[in-house]
Amino acid sequence: MSDESILAESAPTRVAPIVDVGPDPVWGVALGAFGLINMAVAGAMTRHYWFNVGEGLMALGAALFIGSAAITHLKQVGVPSASGVRQRIANVLRRK
Repeated sequence: MSDESILAESAPTRVAPIVDVGPDPVWGVALGAFGLINMAVAGAMTRHYWFNVGEGLMALGAALFIGSAAITHLKQVGVPSASGVRQRIANVLRRK
């Protein structure tokens, strides 16, 4: 038997397509957690400059998380068109 006949006789398999949904927000959470631990240790040791570094890491982690979640949402849902936004605003204004 040739390889082609074996492939033709095998049961069909379904493989889900790999979809790029955007960056993973867990990196922002991890960076924020590292910044929080850094702040806790530096605060206990009264190392003010290291505490400030931890604050920066926390802020960077939060921004990375928010940005990643927003990009992922826009890739999954899609960017609304200008007319779609106008229609949504009109629907909201008509509500009582």
